[in-house]
This record gives sequence, structure tokens and C-alpha cells, in this order.
Amino acid sequence: MPGASANDSAAAPLATETGSPEPGFATHRIEASAQASASETAKPVPTRVKVGVFFISGGKVDFVSSSVALDFYVWLTFTGSSTPQFEFLNSRNFQLSKLEEKMPAPGTNLNYSIFRCSGIFDQDFGLRNYPFDNFTLQILLEDTEQTIGERLYFPDVAESGIDPLFHLIGWDIDEFRILSREHPYKTTFGDPTSTTKETYSQVEVEMRISRDPRIIFVKMVIPAILFLMISVIGILLPIEQISQRISLSVASLFSSVAYHLSLSQGLPPISYLTFVDKMMLGNYFTIFINILLTVFIFLAGKSGRQRLELFLSRTSWIVIPVIAGTIIIRLALRSFFN
Repeated sequence: MPGASANDSAAAPLATETGSPEPGFATHRIEASAQASASETAKPVPTRVKVGVFFISGGKVDFVSSSVALDFYVWLTFTGSSTPQFEFLNSRNFQLSKLEEKMPAPGTNLNYSIFRCSGIFDQDFGLRNYPFDNFTLQILLEDTEQTIGERLYFPDVAESGIDPLFHLIGWDIDEFRILSREHPYKTTFGDPTSTTKETYSQVEVEMRISRDPRIIFVKMVIPAILFLMISVIGILLPIEQISQRISLSVASLFSSVAYHLSLSQGLPPISYLTFVDKMMLGNYFTIFINILLTVFIFLAGKSGRQRLELFLSRTSWIVIPVIAGTIIIRLALRSFFN
């Protein structure tokens, strides 16, 4: 013990006759050891910040820029002397204005801040099923000052939501969720004094949106089917009217190409085929086969090969409608059971 003399130490009995430590002294040593171990292993408790979001208006879902405009309130309930600083990871341009601050809120030991946010938020749109789309819009809110060990964000599930007047033009709101997660950074950002990679607390807001497949089928699929049927009708004309038969198919082909370009002009330059691309490729293939058989039938008749002409004619009456019917059925099934 600090400050004890040698004689005092010698005079103090340290063991019983059996060689065991003195009970009082042993208890003191155990308690001191436990306190030292607890002080070494104790870790600071992170400050908890409750985050809530309430959407009030939305803008256009822009496929070309893969973004959507959103307007909403966001609030923080927290302890401490300063308002937590945060950012929106998937926003290229946003405006944040503080509406109210209570430090602390009356009758509580909690602080409260609420903001109004308007911005353009980047999204990951998967367009393989375009125009029969359903997406999950995301907003990613993350702390900018402290790691997850110092400040922990968690969602205000009970109070977060969407205003009844909120709408996105042409879209239905199917689901809303708000949740928290960790965001580890696999880098020290080049800091020569840092040896650990940091993890920050993040709140993710999700909104599931979709479009009515019946409306999309009527507005975007039926025109393509009509172009296909106009080409198929040409097989009912006699081969002597080859010019009229080919004219119908060529007109259908040009209309299909123009319609395809019109549907695709609102999309970014993606590296895969969408539902619209596959639909129009089916049209092109059917029209091409129709024109090809028509020309072969005409050449067989001109060369006097009546049996070949009859065979090709009967083949066209079967093959073209079967191909067209298969495409139409597949379009209908993909539209409503995607």
C-alpha cells in the first residue's frame, strides 16, 4: 500500500496458519482488480439521434438523369449541446432550411430540430421491364461528424410517412419504409494518422412505386399490336396484288420503327434490352418474315413453279398468324403477370 513503512508491512499479518491470504486483504484486491478491468474495457455509449421524415410533394420521375425531385420535412430528436450535422448521400442538389429548434424541448431533456428539404435525388432505376415498371425510391441520410461508435441514428417509425396529398405523376405509391443501417467506408481517406476504416450511422427512407399495367397495356402495347396486325392482314390479299401486300408490311415496319424510337427517347443509353425493345423486335421479325414469304411466293409464281407457290402460300397463312399470335399472347402475359 502506498505510504506504508517496512516495519508496518512486516507487522501486518498477511496469511493465516494454513498459508491462505487474509480474508479482508483478499477482498480488497479482488475489488480493485475488477474496477481496473472495468475501466479498461468500458466504451463510450454513442449519442442516439431519432430521425423522422414526412413527404409532402414530389416531381417527375426522370429516367434520363435517373433521378426524382422530392420535397419533405426531416426532424431530429437528440441529446447534447449541438445539432447533429448530416448529409444526403444520393442528392446532387438539395436545399435545407431549419424551421424550428428547441434546446431542449419544453418538459423534456431532449433537443429537437426540424428542417424543410427540397432536392433532386439520384436513383438506381432498373429498366428491363419498361414500361411495366416498379421501383424503390431511396433517400440516404448520414452523419458527417461522428462515427457510429459516437453517434447512432435510428428511425422515428411512428411519426414518419407520406402526406395524403403527395403524388408522383403517373405513379402509384405502394409502400413506405424508414430504417437504419451501418455504412462502412473501406478507406482511411488518405489520412496518415488514421489506421482504422470508419463506419457511420445512416437512415434509409424507401418508397415503393409502380404503374397500373392495364393503362400501360392500352396506351403502349396495343399500338404495337395494331402495327403487327396490319402487316398480317396482307396475307389475305392475292399474290397478284403483291405491291399492296408489300406496301402494308413496309408501312407497318416504318410505323413500328418510329413508334419504337418514340418510346425509347425518354430512356438513358442502357446496355440491355427493355420490354419495349423485345416487343418491337418481335414486330420487326414478323414483318420481315411476311415480306420475305411474299417475295418468294411471287417469284415462284413468275417462274411457273405452282406447287412451290402453293406450298409457300399455305406456309405463310400458317406461319405468320402463329408468330403474330405468339407475340401477342406473350405481350399480354408479360404485361399483366410480369
